[in-house]
Amino acid sequence: MPATDYDRVAHLYDAYVCNLSLNRQFDLIFIPFHSFAEIGDPAQERKALQAIRTHLSPTGRFICTLHNPSWRLKWVTGQRRKLGDFPLSDGNLLTLSSVENYDSVSGCVNGTQFYEVRSYDGTVAAHMAVDLHFRLHSCCEFQSLAEAAGFVPVHLYGDYSYAPFEPDKSPFMVWVLREA
Repeated sequence: MPATDYDRVAHLYDAYVCNLSLNRQFDLIFIPFHSFAEIGDPAQERKALQAIRTHLSPTGRFICTLHNPSWRLKWVTGQRRKLGDFPLSDGNLLTLSSVENYDSVSGCVNGTQFYEVRSYDGTVAAHMAVDLHFRLHSCCEFQSLAEAAGFVPVHLYGDYSYAPFEPDKSPFMVWVLREA
């Protein structure tokens, strides 16, 4: 049976992953940008992985990107640090900075990201602060969590160019999982 146009398009769903109930399965489920870490609560993480497994076809793959704690914690200093300046199309400049603290008991990073739009003369034209909260997972911890939910690892990459994961050097963990 030939694939239909419906089968060839990406479908985006905006829903709380822990309560996902779509009554269908997918060949690929992808949680990008370390978003899984923002769930923050281990019980809810287990619930999310179970919901994902329910929606994954028997031959499907689940891709989950996470921060590598040994790399990410280098930037968690409790001090405000500038992340960069980004030119805007209107000639203004967006300055991004953050302050982050680590709670070793919960494994969570909490902080604030600051966004400032500066005009060409340096005055602040607009600003915004966004609270941050995410949990860092060790490689072994996430693998155990995934396996308990019925997944097995297919690949583990250390970045988005398919480099192998190196615990002390890789900035990310890019997990490719399948149903056990």
